[in-house]
Order: sequence, then C-alpha cells, then structure tokens
Amino acid sequence: MYLKRQVYDKLIRWKNERHRTTLEISGARQTGKTFLVNKFADEHFQHKVYINLFELSGTQFMACYKKASAWEPGMGARPRTPLHDAFKMFDEEFRDREDTIVILDEIQESAELYNRIREFTRQFRCRFVVTGSYLGKVYDQEFRYASGDMTKARIYTLSFEEFLQAFDQGLYEEYERIGDSREEDIHHRLKEVYDIYCQTGGYPSVVRTYLETKSLEEAQGELTRIIGTFMDESIRYFTDVLDTQVFTDIFLAAERMGERPRTVLLECMSNLVANEMFDGAGDGWRTAGAVAGEVVRDMEMLLGRTDHRVVVSGNVFEDGIVYEESVTEYVRALGQVNRVLASMA
Repeated sequence: MYLKRQVYDKLIRWKNERHRTTLEISGARQTGKTFLVNKFADEHFQHKVYINLFELSGTQFMACYKKASAWEPGMGARPRTPLHDAFKMFDEEFRDREDTIVILDEIQESAELYNRIREFTRQFRCRFVVTGSYLGKVYDQEFRYASGDMTKARIYTLSFEEFLQAFDQGLYEEYERIGDSREEDIHHRLKEVYDIYCQTGGYPSVVRTYLETKSLEEAQGELTRIIGTFMDESIRYFTDVLDTQVFTDIFLAAERMGERPRTVLLECMSNLVANEMFDGAGDGWRTAGAVAGEVVRDMEMLLGRTDHRVVVSGNVFEDGIVYEESVTEYVRALGQVNRVLASMA
C-alpha cells in the first residue's frame, strides 16, 4: 500500500532545478526515507545505484572506494578520477549521465563519504542523494558540511492530512473544502479520524498496518516493534555505559507515559537555569536564590498541570574546579532547583 507523501513534490523540484546540488534526506528512523527515495529514483531516472552503508552493499562499496583511491608517494601518478572509478568497480553498468542517480543510504555511518558531497556535486553529471538519521553526525566531529553544494529535505511521520488522505479520500476532499461544507457532522468525523491518527503515531508501517487490518491493537504492536528498533539502533552511538543506561531509562519512561494523558518531558534544566541566570548581553547575572525561586515556581505551575513528568537535568557539582563567581552562582542555582525537583519526585 502506497502512502502519498507531500515531500515527494520537493524531490521532483530538486531534480528539475538548474543549480545542481546533492540532496540530503534526513529524518527519524522508520519515517519512510528509504522507500520514498527509491520510489522517486525508479520513477524519474533510467539507472539507479543504491548503496546502504548498514548492509553488505555498503561494505562492498567501501572496499571499491578504498581500492580506487589508494595512493602513496612514490607509487607514480595519483588516480585522476578515484570516485568515478569506485562507482564503476561497484556497478559495471554505472555511467556518469544525467539519467543516473546514486543513493547513499545510512550516510551517517561514514564521515569519509559524507565529506565527499562537494565532489559528488561538482565532479559528476549524475545526481546524488544521501539519506540517514542525525545521530551519527551529531556525535562524530569528523563530519563537515558542504552547504553550498547541498539541498536538504526532512521526512517526518505522516501529517494528519497525509493520514486522512490514505484513510478516506472522500473525507479528505471534504476537509479541503471545509469552509464551504454545510454538513454538520464533518467536524465530528474528522475528530474521530484524528483520534485514530494520534494512536498510530503517524509512522508509515504503523499506519499501513492499521489501514490493512483496521485494528489499533495490531497497529500498536507494530509501533512497539519500531520503538524496539529505535532503542537498538540509537544505543550504538553511546560509548559510555552510564549514558546508555540513562538514555534507555528515559526513553522507556517516556514511552510508557506517552500512553497516558497529560505527560511532559522537559529537557534540559541545566540550559533553562543558565538562560534565566545570564542576560542576553552576557555581562551580568542574577543571584542564585532569585533564579532558583523563579524556575521552581514556573516548574510547579507546569508540572502541577500534568499527570507524569520526566525532567532532564545535569550534574555539574563534582569536578572539583574553582570557577569564577558567576559560574559558581549558576552551579548554586542549579543545585537548589535540582533539590526541589528531587523532593517532588
């Protein structure tokens, strides 16, 4: 079952632009990036080269890349077109033409390839799309950005409009004409669909499961599977055992509480206190008591309106360093806030 996505039109516009760039498709896991990009490639290009850096094709291409670019002083002339050679080694049918597209999926797995985006854009006639999630780039300082040579697009879970169109085309058309509609029950019907949409979460495979089975239980089972995938894949990016455990605990807590009403996740208390402590000009600060009192009052007001709360704060109290007065006052304010939050737990 194909779920129509509005971002697809942006991919077409990118292909038709006169200024050639590499397209970067980002987004959370399981939002349909790989499916959508491959569908676009199959429908708008004659030849496609697909490389997934999570899979065997990625391992094989990296072997081709290393072989094609291998060179040391004294070996003679340097390779003139190592990137072209690498793609030809990987796919004997590869031709650097405008009707060819190269997809590098899970690009966060290789800073080496990500940093070649400028060369992909400027040295090739074919088009390049790189896709992946953000975590790898956040934690790997070796990634560099080629902003002038890249167009960015982000794929989210299905919007309500996308869900509605897949759920009931007729109701979607009424929704588009809602200003002209005289049917008194249209808002009631839309509310019923919106309630279902909220329970599916908008992930394509969850929505597809619901549309095929009409069972929220089946759909939520698929959502549970996706959450497990998130956990397994995200943990790979943490190198510290404690960080991994904290991430796991917070993620599972948020998942459990997300099934209940009035839940809030507040991140990050350390930044919030810093913003309240220092003024915009950076040349003054408020006292710890004033800042802590204001933050606590605001937190009591916010948290008092919710059933469940997850607050992420920081531990900046044990490094043994003597800081300047403003930083010491900040540490004191954060400590006061943390103590009150702990007493509320």
